[in-house]
Amino acid sequence: SASYVTVDNLTDALDVSVGKDFVCALDSSGAPYCWGSNVKGRLGTGNTNTYVTPKAANTSTTFVSIESGAKHSCALTSTGEMKCWGSNEEGQMGETLHCGSGCGTKSKKSPDTVYDLGSSTRFSKVSIGSESLFTAALIDNGSIAVWGEYTSTVYTDHFIVNSGVATDVAAGENHICYLEGGAVTCTGDNSAGQTTVPSLTNPTSVHAGADWSCAGLNNGTYTCWGSKAGW
Repeated sequence: SASYVTVDNLTDALDVSVGKDFVCALDSSGAPYCWGSNVKGRLGTGNTNTYVTPKAANTSTTFVSIESGAKHSCALTSTGEMKCWGSNEEGQMGETLHCGSGCGTKSKKSPDTVYDLGSSTRFSKVSIGSESLFTAALIDNGSIAVWGEYTSTVYTDHFIVNSGVATDVAAGENHICYLEGGAVTCTGDNSAGQTTVPSLTNPTSVHAGADWSCAGLNNGTYTCWGSKAGW
């Protein structure tokens, strides 16, 4: 379509996220709906059927935010519980990779707890780049947990990327930026300068795309760095 169109069967939404070849949204009650490609169960519908209109995910949990990557999605509840679904080919579910009959996890076709972090961990934010094979999640103690394929290494067990006092996080395709102690730090792929942070005055938020990064400042403006191809 050359102009905006209304999504069928979804008249209102709390949040929306765009993956590589699918889209997920939360309706006004916080129920997740997804549509598009369903390879490895990335729509969370409990199967691998493709849906051209929004289809309810196979869960009774209601969420307040949702993020989607190349092959998976994660969502947060109002109490900070996180559930994810989709491919585990690169460790996105925080579980051992599938290695044949009887071992590992191929994928999660319905929203489920990330095994490595357990159901008792609470999160403030989850971030996944639309082309990303990894997840960066801000735990409510200020630590940022990362799992999946990050900078060409597969992590089926999470690692902590910061010192533990972050207040915001943003994931690009292969890099991460976070706000900690009033300063922005970026790490990972720097092929387009996306992790070379310029001088910033009073940053209050971070944002990231495939190969660019931005910081929101307390005066309402933004400073960005990295590739300008999409600007």
